Amino acid sequence: MTHPEERARRLPFAFTHLDPSVRRDAVYLEATDTAQSFGILYRPADRDPKTVVYLMHPRAEFTRHYVVPPFTARGYAVFGQNSRYINNDTDMVHERLLLDIAAGLRYLKEAGFERIVLLGNSGGGSLLGFYQSQASRARQNAWR
Repeated sequence: MTHPEERARRLPFAFTHLDPSVRRDAVYLEATDTAQSFGILYRPADRDPKTVVYLMHPRAEFTRHYVVPPFTARGYAVFGQNSRYINNDTDMVHERLLLDIAAGLRYLKEAGFERIVLLGNSGGGSLLGFYQSQASRARQNAWR
C-alpha cells in the first residue's frame, strides 16, 4: 500500500487522503421532474462554513472529486453531485441536467449556505455555465 503523499505525486488529479474528521453527508435528491440524483456534502470538522463549492459533471462521478481534500482542509464545504446520467449518456439532455443542478442548489440553500460557488471542471464547466446563463435569464425575466 502506498502513502497518500506518494499517490498524490503519481496521480495529481486523484481523490487523495481525506482528513478522517471531515463530515460527510450522503444526500439523495429529487428534481422537479421526479428524476433522482445523489451527492455528498463534505464539511470541515471544526466549523460550519457559510460558503460551499458545488461540483457536477454531466456523466462523470464527482462525489469524490480531487478538490475535496484541499478545499475542506482550507475550511470550505464541498458538494459533489452526480447527475441522473451517471456513467450513461446515451439519452442525455442537458436541459434536464439543469433540473438536477437546481435540486442540488435548493438543498444547499435550505441547509443554510449563504454563498454557493459553481466550480466547473471538464464537462462540468460548460454545464454549470449553461445553468448560470439560464438562471440569470430567469431572474431578468422575473423583473420585467
